[in-house]
Amino acid sequence: MAALEGADAMVLESVDEHHGLVRIEGEEWTARSFDATQTFEPGERVQIIKIKGATALVWRMP
Repeated sequence: MAALEGADAMVLESVDEHHGLVRIEGEEWTARSFDATQTFEPGERVQIIKIKGATALVWRMP
């Protein structure tokens, strides 16, 4: 899982601090925003900061 940290993902369903869905390397993952003030909409690219269990914590792409 650590190999996914730093990779990018595509938002499939809106992501915020409570829920969301992203595609990482062809697989769907549940996701949460790493920063509670950020939200992401479908189609946005995000960066994976950390994998926590089966959930990706994501951040806005630089």
